[in-house]
Amino acid sequence: MQAARAQDIANRFLINKGVSEAEHEEVQSAPGYDDLMRSYINEKGGCEDLVRKLR
Repeated sequence: MQAARAQDIANRFLINKGVSEAEHEEVQSAPGYDDLMRSYINEKGGCEDLVRKLR
């Protein structure tokens, strides 16, 4: 799965959970976000497995 497609699914998941775009952007711009995101994805079995769980 392409990263953009996986990100789109994750964004829709957050919207459905009531996370605003401003909140989402604030979190994404925080120092260390990318490292934490990669760590979380790896802990959940990688992008494809995580996307399956979010669907």
